[in-house]
Parts: sequence; structure tokens; C-alpha cells
Amino acid sequence: MKLDQLAEVCWQLYENGTPSATNQTLEQDDFQILVYMESAYQLKLKFYQSRKDNDGEKTDFIAGLLSTKQYDLTDANYQGKRSAEYKEEVMRLPKNMDLANVYLVADDCNGTVNGELTQVQPAEENFYINDPNLKSSMFYVQKGNKINTYNVPPCIKKIEVERIYSGKDLDIPLDMAYEVAVNLFNVTLKARGFAPTVDNSADPNRSNIRYQLEKQEKKTV
Repeated sequence: MKLDQLAEVCWQLYENGTPSATNQTLEQDDFQILVYMESAYQLKLKFYQSRKDNDGEKTDFIAGLLSTKQYDLTDANYQGKRSAEYKEEVMRLPKNMDLANVYLVADDCNGTVNGELTQVQPAEENFYINDPNLKSSMFYVQKGNKINTYNVPPCIKKIEVERIYSGKDLDIPLDMAYEVAVNLFNVTLKARGFAPTVDNSADPNRSNIRYQLEKQEKKTV
């Protein structure tokens, strides 16, 4: 289910007073922002649960959320750093685990150029930069809204970034959409009728949310 569809369902439930939220004055655009925020929160919960279940740092659950975009690289500075800046909203995970892959986009390169860059964590790049034996190692680090690459050949003009881009077109699983909606009404809006308990299939509010989400999902099939 796409995020704009989920926001629409939540807005309609709120607007119709089912479930009802007290002392709230919200517009439809507010629900879009709230859904984006709740989705990012649920994604982090899934990440922590994955580690708790002894899956280590696996992030298989984000596979269906990934998409790619290309970005231009700046010229290299004296340290061999070239940067790409992005302006899109993204969903972040701890340790930049939401950033799955960064590929080199070759323009007119002679010889073999490795097509994928290795990610290092912020501040770790200093180790590679200052080690003479690693001067030719290609890697990248994410800082803010920039992806800094190192030692990438001049013939590489762009990088292709595979990650989770937020926004209305992000397609999330139905079960995650349900958790987002329930958490939105239960925790954020404190809607009447939503007791902060374990999911109860007999709860009419939660059953209504599930029904509305499934109905919206069928419209796109």
C-alpha cells in the first residue's frame, strides 16, 4: 500500500469520526506528514526486532521498499573526496542500514572499474584516508544529505543510490500499513476507544482500520 493511500484511509477515518480523536484540529496534509513519520518509526522497530531475533544486522525486510536514483558527483578535492547531494526525503535506519548499495555509473572509463562502493561509517573514513596502503580503496560515507565518495576515478560522473526513498509513492506491506494506522490513532492522536494493549482482533476500531486498508488495497489490484 502506497503511503498516500494509507494517509487517505487514516484521514477518512478521522474525518468521519471513526475512530474519534479528541481536542484535535488536523487537516488532510497533516495526516500525510503523520503517516510518513509513523512509517519511519515502524521501520526502525522492525530493524530492532530483526536484531533481537538474532538476525544480526540483516535488513531483508527492506528489500521491497528499495528504489534507485542517480546523482552527479563533484570534482575530487585533495583527499580524493567527491560528493553527491540529494534533496529527497529518505527513511533512515541506524548505522545507515537504509542505504543498501551505491553503484558507480561509468562514462568513458578505460580498463576495469569496480561497479559498487563499500560503505563506511562517519569518521571511519579518516582511517582509510590516512593509511598510505589504502589510498586507492574506493568507498563512501553518508553525512547529512550528502554521500561522500573517495578515490573514485574521474571518468565516473554519477553514482546510483539504492535506498528507501520516502514520499507518497513508497509502497509498504499491508501489515506495516496496519501498524502505522493503529499507532497513529492509539499513541499519537490518543483516539478514544484505542486502549494501549496488544492487538485485539475483536476491537471494532482496529477491525475497521483493517477493513478499510484491505478495501483500499483491492482498489489498486
